[in-house]
Parts: sequence; C-alpha cells; structure tokens
Amino acid sequence: MKNDVCNVAVLLMFVSLLLLGAGTVFGSTGDPNFIARNPYPADGEINVSVEPNLTLTWDIGDANTEGYTIEYDVYYGTDQNEVETSTNPPVIGIEATSHTLSGLEHDTEYFWRIDTRETYWDPDNFPPIVTFRIIKGNVWRFTTGPAPPRVITVDDDGPADFNNIQAAIDDANDGDTVEVQPGTYTGLGNRDIDFHGKAIAVKSENGPENCIIDCNGTEAEPHRGFYFHSDEDANSAIIGFTITKGYALSECRPDQPFTCSWPGGGIRCDGASPTISDCIIMGNRAQSGGGIDCEGGDPTVTHCTITGNYAVIHGAGMRIWRSSAIITNCTFSDNSLDDDGGAVYTSWGNPLLTNCTFAGNPGEAIYHYGIGGPTLTNCVLWGNGQEIYVYSPRYGGLVTARYCDIEGGWPGEGNIDTDPCFADPNNGDYHLKSQAGRWNPNEGRWVMDDVTSPCIDAGDPMMPIGLELFPNGGIINMGAYGGTVEASKSYFNKPTCQTKVAGDINGDCMVNFEDFRLLALHWTEDRNPLAEIPDFYYYSAGDEVFLDICTDYFAVCFNEGVSRDEIQALIDRDHILCCIWSDAVGEGLIVFSTRPGTTESDIIKATQRFERLSQVKYASPAFGDYVAGLFILTDEFIAKFHPDVTQEEIDELNALYDVEVIRYPDWRDWYLLRVRDLTNFKTLTTANIYYESSLTEYAVPNFGRLMSSFP
Repeated sequence: MKNDVCNVAVLLMFVSLLLLGAGTVFGSTGDPNFIARNPYPADGEINVSVEPNLTLTWDIGDANTEGYTIEYDVYYGTDQNEVETSTNPPVIGIEATSHTLSGLEHDTEYFWRIDTRETYWDPDNFPPIVTFRIIKGNVWRFTTGPAPPRVITVDDDGPADFNNIQAAIDDANDGDTVEVQPGTYTGLGNRDIDFHGKAIAVKSENGPENCIIDCNGTEAEPHRGFYFHSDEDANSAIIGFTITKGYALSECRPDQPFTCSWPGGGIRCDGASPTISDCIIMGNRAQSGGGIDCEGGDPTVTHCTITGNYAVIHGAGMRIWRSSAIITNCTFSDNSLDDDGGAVYTSWGNPLLTNCTFAGNPGEAIYHYGIGGPTLTNCVLWGNGQEIYVYSPRYGGLVTARYCDIEGGWPGEGNIDTDPCFADPNNGDYHLKSQAGRWNPNEGRWVMDDVTSPCIDAGDPMMPIGLELFPNGGIINMGAYGGTVEASKSYFNKPTCQTKVAGDINGDCMVNFEDFRLLALHWTEDRNPLAEIPDFYYYSAGDEVFLDICTDYFAVCFNEGVSRDEIQALIDRDHILCCIWSDAVGEGLIVFSTRPGTTESDIIKATQRFERLSQVKYASPAFGDYVAGLFILTDEFIAKFHPDVTQEEIDELNALYDVEVIRYPDWRDWYLLRVRDLTNFKTLTTANIYYESSLTEYAVPNFGRLMSSFP
C-alpha cells in the first residue's frame, strides 16, 4: 500500500513537471526544413483527372525527423483566399503524406495547402521538454479535367436516358455521344434539332435505314431535321440517319424568289462546319438547298445519299454559298428544282467534291455562280439534265474537274466521257459493274457482271486507294464507292487472281513493270500525320493574331534559273500539288493549287520537303480564308525601332538572328529586313522575336497577298 501511494505521487509529480516544462506552442510558421513540398498534382497543373477520385501527395522535405511526431492538416477548396487564410482545416492531424479527395467538380480550379504539425519530445532533459508547432504550407493550385465522355441513349418507345434527341443533346457535354436506337422519330424534340455549338456526336445505333428522322414539315408548319448555327466545327457530327420530309418554303412572290428566307429542307448550316456522315437525305423541300444548305462555314459531308429532294432555286440536293465544304463519297440523284441551280449549287467558294456520283438529276448536276468554283476529283456525272453549268464566267468562276467521267466531256487531266456502267440506276444502285466482282447491297454479296466499268482504276493515281479490296489495280476508282470496301474490283481480262503474290500491287497475279511503276509513283510519299500542327501567329497592337492554314494552296519561291520544266517535274512527283494557280505574286514565287483532301499536316510536311530542295529558296502555306483574304509568308519583315536605339544596337540584333537590311528608314520610318535562313517558318518567328525585343516599337511579317477578301 505504501509503495502504491509513492508510485501515484511520483506519477503526479512527473505529469506536473511535464506540463510545467512544456515548450511554447508556436503559431503558424514557415520553417523551410519542415514545410511540405513536391505536391501532386503539381502547382498549376491542368486537366487533372478526378475519376473516380484524386489522391493528393506531398513530401516533408529534407528535415531530420528523429524524435519528432509529424502530422498534417489538409486545406482545400475553390476559394484561394479562404484556403490561404483559414485556420480550420477540413482534414486534421493525419500521419500519411497523402489524402484522397472525392466528389471534385470537373473543369474547376482548386487550391490546397498542407500544414505540418510538429511535436518534439526531448528525453535528455528533466523534466522533459515537449514542443509543438504548426508549419504553414504554401498554397498550390490545380485545374481538374473535363468530364469523361458519356454515351447518352435515346429511344422513343423503350428504356433509355431520354425519349427525344434534343433532350439528350441539351444534357450532353463536349465529347459525349448521343446514341439513338432504331425507330422513326418525329414531333417536338426530334426535328429542328440544335447542337447549340456542342462538340458531340449524334449517331444512330444501327444505320440510316433503321433510324429515321421524319420532320413532317408542311407549308403551315415548316420544319427541318438539323439546324447548325452556333459555330459548330467538325467535332459536331451527325452519323447514320435518314432525314426526310423537311419543309423550308416560306411565303414569297413567285416573281421575286430571292426574297424567300428558308433555305435547307433537311439540314441547314449557317456559318457552321459540322460533320455529316453516313446519312440518307431524301424527300425534303426548300426554297434553296432542298437537302442540305451551307451558308458560310466549311462542313464535311461523307458517305451520304442525297436523293429525291426539291428546291425552288439553287441546289435541289445541296446549296454551297461562301463555303469550301468538303464532300466525299456521296451520291446525288433525282433532285429536282423549278428554276436554275442544279443538284449542287456553288457560289463564292471553293468546295471540294471527291468520289461523288451525280445521276438522274433533271437539272444541272453542278451549277456554279460567282468567284471561286468547285473542284471535282474522281467523280461521275452521267444521265443528268446537264452535267456542269457555269453562270457568267466573267466573274472568274471556274469548275475544275480531274479524273472524272462526265457525259459530254469536260476539259481536265484524266477526264473521260464513257458510259460508267451503273449496276441498276433505275433503282438507285450506282455501284460500277465489274467482271471481277461488284458489291450487291440488296443481296449483301459480291456478284459478277458481263462488263467492266471504265471508271474502275480510272481515278487520280496519286490518291490513296483507301479501303478498296484486292484486286484493286493499285489506283482508286471513280464514283461514290471509290476508296471504300464496296469499290468494284479490277478486271484484267482473265480469271480473278485467287492468291496474293508478294509485290503484286495491282492484283493481276503477276509481279512486273506495272507494279514497279505504281511503286515508283508513290516512292517517298509520307502520309503519316504530324504529331502536332504548330501555332502560327504574329503580333498586332500587342495581341497575338493567329493564322489559319488554307489547304487549297501552297506557295514556293524558286531560285533564279529554275526552268518551267523542272517545276512541272516537281508537280508531277508530288502527291499534294495539282497545278500552277498563279505565277504573278512575286519574282520566282509560284502558287500551286493542291489536290483534294490535302490536310494541314500535308501542307506542313510539304513546306519541310520543298525547303530541302536545291531549286527552292523558301516555301510557305497559304494563310487566311476566302472572306478575310489569303496571304503567304515571304522572306521579309518590317521593324520599327525606338528612337533612342543606336544603329550599332540594331546591327548587333540583326547579326544575332542572321537578318539583313533591305531598306533603311525613309519617310516610312521603318526598316525592311530579310531573313537569310528561311527554313521552318523563320520569317514569322524572327518577326515575333523582334516584336518582343525591348529595342522595337513593332515588327510584323511582310506578307504576300494571294487574294483579297470577297465583296
């Protein structure tokens, strides 16, 4: 009993001494030895994934923690000031150097801070000294990434997320897919469908034959299928629908058709550039653009059938106005109108139509008015009221056709005027007959014909054959199925080769000079996409002005003495150059038209490819558009220096960046400078370096103008 009392007394004394000897409790401090560091996410990191949650991690740093108890307080939130000043942490006293957060919002900036709780016990002193303090951490920030793409389902009579298409679009975010189940969709929410600028795909679950948008439009209640008018780009896509019974006819005087204001019976693109793919646009009516109307913007239309539509004037199948739409592997048939305007009407733009078929349209297949003009490649125009019509060529309008089969003929490389031998045009089957094999969509199998179409293996030999099955001749077919898995097969006046032979490129069962010719035609061709398209910009009034590449043109400045024969040889060997567009821009400077389907990546690689040639001084993409105007880089730029800058300083700057003076200041009070090293867009980058220099008031490339803006 006596010992127990003594033990209790000693214990009480010890606790008292401990408390009396306790070190000071410090407030927040920033001891660099104990402050948290090396955060994840890193300070300023963006697009941080929070699916399904996010684990924050950090380190204590280089401190010697022997004898210390270390814990952490975690602060986080969207208010920077609150996170920085708060003393009430959401998470208190954890020992791990990590903490998992859940429920974070997407596309949101968060701030976080880690305070270190340090407790130290000094056993060498009696009574022992215990210190405690909080080391306040830095405030870090990160931004969460967008929500992961969703698939939102639509079914008007079954289980799904929504029962109409518009409601699903309204719920969608950029990157989502709206998947529509088979059925016929009509009424509110299933017509006059509006993407509201969202970068989403709206697609059918089982193809256009099984998913029909019935607009049910009438004169009393006009409706169309889709309306794009919010700057949508190629990431806004409709895929795999039949769009029918759109009606966009407003009341107007018969003698003044231009007063009517309802274009686009099936689809209307107003200043927008969506993707329209694998659709059937049929039985729609409009004042203009019976099936599709494009006014401004550059939509992409691929693998579509546009048939049986009507317009009063201008484009029974499609109107393309002030647009460089890209139309590929489409069929235009039986589209009619009351007045002029064709199955496809183009005006004041440069659309590209590649591997399209025009047949059975009672008016013109192609009708062009005004500046610019469409380029047709690998197309078939046969059995229409008139194949091509250009209204008032004095405007400079021109329809360019290459490797096309055009009834009645048309000037252009590779064009023919021969019956294309459609499989069954009376029933809408425009596959090409072939003795080696033709796809029959009604039977779902390959069949043999007793004739072979002259359009097989007659397309542009420099274009890829795409998905054409073997034997494919090594050259793409003309018509809507060229380059696809339904392309008719090549026939060589003998039974089809049953065994693929290594080196047999064209599929004629032999390896010979013809295979070598095809190989040489594409030797060194590089169609791998670039990993990244660089940003092109210059400075104006303190702001970065970004430049868009126009893929229709490409400029090359040749060294003195290069002959036209040498230049033509370069055109013949290059897979993106079509022909000379202009040689009147500047001395030695020639602007080429490019082939249909040329991409920005192709243009960048062509610039790099041509700058390696001994005949070439420099090469440049064309920048701009047909509204703002087109221009190219030259080897010159303009710079104005501050008045107090000496000529010696200017000379040193010019020597540093290998720049020479072409003209010293006169009444213009600026220098005209030339870049000696013209590779890799040096004129643009050097002008920007000069602009950013403390020596200059401004600097800007001396662009060469190709085309002024349209009126």
